[in-house]
Amino acid sequence: MFQITLPHSHCIKTTNKNNSRFEQICDISSETIGRRLHKIFYEKRIPSTIVMSHQNRSHVDDNREHSLFEFNTPLHRKVMLNIDKTLGILDVHSFYKGAFQVLPQIELDGDPDTSCLVIFSLDKGDLNEKMYRFLKKRNPARNIALIKSPDIVFILKHYTKTLKVPTFMFEFAEFLPVPDDLLQDIVLFMENLLFKPFALL
Repeated sequence: MFQITLPHSHCIKTTNKNNSRFEQICDISSETIGRRLHKIFYEKRIPSTIVMSHQNRSHVDDNREHSLFEFNTPLHRKVMLNIDKTLGILDVHSFYKGAFQVLPQIELDGDPDTSCLVIFSLDKGDLNEKMYRFLKKRNPARNIALIKSPDIVFILKHYTKTLKVPTFMFEFAEFLPVPDDLLQDIVLFMENLLFKPFALL
């Protein structure tokens, strides 16, 4: 099965409409995207589950080291319950325009401010980069970007390198539509690379 993790989907409710995006301190469209991916898996009869964080990241950030080792949060406990049956983890986030300008120096292929999807990669040629190349080959006109920045993606590193579970980290734009065919191709990549070989065992 695949686990779709939503570590920053829990928003702070705010009544200030002028500045609500920043006061909510969350990834406001990540849950919608996660549910769309889950539906595609379901339609293909590929088992998947959604694992959501139930606290705002200002309280405990489920994508940082302390959430795992200091607090052992419910999100990580739920992921670990099914880790032996997990073929891959899709860690789903969303970002606002200009969000990547605050990051430290990063190696980048593409422009996040014109992309509907940014994929994080740990190493040259890893599965995240392979997915990026696959998605671009399927549709060269797609506005997607790849970021190679192993120092800021602890959870991606932990699940991939320590637990040896293929893990993919996605940032979907909140300011551009995310096409259905892009999500279909993400699931197709998972199906071909991880699910079909497993189903043949």
